[in-house]
Amino acid sequence: MKRYDYIVISQDEVFPDDKKEFVPKFEHSEKRWIAEDAAEDYFHYQEGYRDEWPAMIEVFEDYKSIGVFEIDYENNPLFHATKKEETD
Repeated sequence: MKRYDYIVISQDEVFPDDKKEFVPKFEHSEKRWIAEDAAEDYFHYQEGYRDEWPAMIEVFEDYKSIGVFEIDYENNPLFHATKKEETD
């Protein structure tokens, strides 16, 4: 099994000091999908939701860089309404 790590260049992180290990959802031949999995890990588990996006993230496969990716996210709020019963 391959090892995957990433650093957030836009937060001045450097490899290997600031690396964060993650497990991609799937082993992808399309490297941008692995980068999107890294961004999701950063957003949900490393308090990336507090940072400004897009983020510049460098992804490593078995300690070798597979590239630097500029990653943005879509904020799609969901609203749900329930009508209150009127009272006399």
